Amino acid sequence: MRKGNPFTPTFGHVPFALAGREDYIDDVVGGLANGPGDPNRTTVFVGPRGSGKTVLLTTIAREASSVGWICVDSSARAGMLNTIARRLEKNAAHLLEAKPTSHVVGVQFEPVGVTRELQDGPVPSALQRIEDEVEFLCNNGSSVLFTVDEVDARCTDFCDFVDLYQFFMRNDLDVALIIAGLPSHVSILISDDGISFIRRAFQRPLDMIPIVEVEQAIADTIEQNGKTIE
Repeated sequence: MRKGNPFTPTFGHVPFALAGREDYIDDVVGGLANGPGDPNRTTVFVGPRGSGKTVLLTTIAREASSVGWICVDSSARAGMLNTIARRLEKNAAHLLEAKPTSHVVGVQFEPVGVTRELQDGPVPSALQRIEDEVEFLCNNGSSVLFTVDEVDARCTDFCDFVDLYQFFMRNDLDVALIIAGLPSHVSILISDDGISFIRRAFQRPLDMIPIVEVEQAIADTIEQNGKTIE
């Protein structure tokens, strides 16, 4: 059977061998293991399009998920909070308490029967759902990693989420936030007084990868797929 091409240079796809970013990945994953308070737990990757920002977020999330973290990915755009709430509930469904959708209002004995009706009451906002569920998860021994791509200070949902994340940190919850964005967008982000908290995050510029590391990644991809190269 013919093997597929191991080189997959499409946007956002994690390559077979990731070149030149191992130190960043190790720092962040090490920060996750180190517990609340480690500065690597709030990291901003800054780079132009095609520099591997999305791949880094994906790789770190996979590493964290493999050791039990609940990972939630999103992008900074309208509806971001609803996306985070939905994905958090999906990825942590096995740990979250089921929410009742109805309750018993009457019991009839002859013939036996039970009457139920839909539960009334206000529906919590996406932001409130995220807050309640993260507190529940962390208070019951879980850890939650959020990754946000294409950060943009003009996104109201993103600013609201950063405020909530800061609340999580003040309360020593086991959370982490890794974000990525274009240099121009990150520059606006860190100058925004409304979310100045981000200024204290680790900023990791995604510079050009040294040629020797590119060569090694190419060789590793070829050799670990059964071929040889000089």
